[in-house]
Amino acid sequence: MDNLFVHSDFDLARSVLHEELTFTYMGITEDVGGIAHTTVSFFENHIPLVGDLLPERIVLTTVDVIADENGVALIMVGDAEGINGRYDNQYVFTFKFKDGLIHAAKEYNSDLLVGTRLYKNKLEPID
Repeated sequence: MDNLFVHSDFDLARSVLHEELTFTYMGITEDVGGIAHTTVSFFENHIPLVGDLLPERIVLTTVDVIADENGVALIMVGDAEGINGRYDNQYVFTFKFKDGLIHAAKEYNSDLLVGTRLYKNKLEPID
């Protein structure tokens, strides 16, 4: 995570990804959620979008880890300055492995916070 978001060491990050990687952001904000990215679209589409929204980068701190023989879940807190001010979200990243490499990854966070703090969407009452 640090190689991607703090150090921007994309070569090192790629080196731990399986050639058949799927990455999915599980939020529903701004038509970015639910898309199963390949390695190519992850680096060409998702990472640049995160960079645009968080130009000063994000520091993710792991607060808990849940793992078994099939995968791992990282519970993390983020510390960032977004394009519209302070943006500190909470995350769960799940990783499944194949051949010792990350084969599938999913990101869960508060898409409500993404929508209101990064995209400036307004909350409206539900009738």
